[in-house]
Amino acid sequence: MSNLKLKRALLVHQLQKLDSSYWQAARTLLNLTQDAALLLDRQGLVLDLNTTAADILRQKREQVIGTVIWDYFPHDVARYRRDMIQKVFDTREPAFEDDQDRGRWYRNVVCPVLGPNQKVQQVAVLSRDITDRRQTIQALHDSEERYRSLVENMSSGVAVFEAVDHGDSFVIRDWNRAAERIERIEREALLGRRVEEAFPSIKEFGLFEVFQRVWRSGLPEFFPLRHYQDERISGWRENSVYKLPSGEIVAVFEDVTERMRNLEKLQLSRQQLFRLATELTRVEDRERRQLATCLHDDLGQLLAVLKMKLVLLGKSLDKPEAGALLAESCGLVDKSIASTRCLTRDLSPSVLYEFGLAHALDWLAGKIGAEHGLCIHVEAAAQLEDLDQDLASLLFRSVRELLMNVVKHAQACRVQCRLIQRDDRIVIGVEDDGVGIDPSRLEGIADGQGFGLFSIRERLKLLGGNFAVESPPGCGTQVTLEVPLEAIPD
Repeated sequence: MSNLKLKRALLVHQLQKLDSSYWQAARTLLNLTQDAALLLDRQGLVLDLNTTAADILRQKREQVIGTVIWDYFPHDVARYRRDMIQKVFDTREPAFEDDQDRGRWYRNVVCPVLGPNQKVQQVAVLSRDITDRRQTIQALHDSEERYRSLVENMSSGVAVFEAVDHGDSFVIRDWNRAAERIERIEREALLGRRVEEAFPSIKEFGLFEVFQRVWRSGLPEFFPLRHYQDERISGWRENSVYKLPSGEIVAVFEDVTERMRNLEKLQLSRQQLFRLATELTRVEDRERRQLATCLHDDLGQLLAVLKMKLVLLGKSLDKPEAGALLAESCGLVDKSIASTRCLTRDLSPSVLYEFGLAHALDWLAGKIGAEHGLCIHVEAAAQLEDLDQDLASLLFRSVRELLMNVVKHAQACRVQCRLIQRDDRIVIGVEDDGVGIDPSRLEGIADGQGFGLFSIRERLKLLGGNFAVESPPGCGTQVTLEVPLEAIPD
């Protein structure tokens, strides 16, 4: 019999004789655990093992005891584990290692078993299958990598904060590249710092209170557009704040400073355009009045004087044909005078400046109605005699444009025009019973086509007013003009 077989036989005999309660209890515990447990000597001889270890080796326990453990593993794994066990025998220090065997990962713990002389007599090996755990950790790692890649490549700034001192402060734990660009500070300079140290004005800004509320309630909050400024940075920010399952607070924020600057420029341009439109309205109205005055005072007077001269001339002529020719000339002069007066009223109706907008609209309705066979009724709930003349002129010309549109397109018989004052705003409604406006033409008004209505809408908009058109097919059209009383300043 060889020495190895003899040693194994003696070992089995010794184990069979060992029946102390301590040993039996230890074996029971080892058999209950899901970890593989073995007792080895320096040469790798198996002195004992539990059921889990026997199942992994696909052998019965009695068949494994007394064999060399290295025989059950591939050469490279056997060499690795043998070196690990020899190191424990030499150093008397436990060893911890993870290794892979046949597609499975194991965590091995090797502990020395000391004899009475404090020398290592055997080693206890515990081996746990950690394949599922490693796969879970790898999946978590991959998920974190995807999260990190997503956060780092976002155009929005992302910052993660950890609450400290029971929510009295927050420490910066993460900071993406977009946040570095927006706040002009590198991640390494912020990590671990309290937020109120890194951003001294955050409490005055109002965002710190949002952090505390979200941390306590767990409910996300949107912190709307507001201007932040400290000694280092200045700009407009808007924030969305969330609480993570880890208990940390994450803020996703945007730098809208450039947008606000463009908006300020746009508002400035609108103000300049408003002033330009106001001045244009005033200049146009002055030119109309000047032209009307010129027609009335110059051309009209000249025609009147010419008629008088012709009448005097006619009295001095004896020939009948000369009288007829002179009468015809006087008739032409009368028509010229009437046309001049009509043109004068159209350019700058004196009734508007002498009696106000309500009377001017009533006169306009009568004139257009008589000329085009329309029944136009004006209802003025407010006289507005003290209305600014520039604003009155704009509204008068707007209503005239609307009535002329009815004449040209509506095929209407009746038109209702209402003038009211609602608080500090003037509201004028023009409603007809015609065929309505084609939807494509309504879209054209919004796109800048249909210049008359588009011009009305844009001028009212510049003055802070509104322009609305309602026109169900075949049910007529209702246009509403609304403008503040103080729309045109001095």
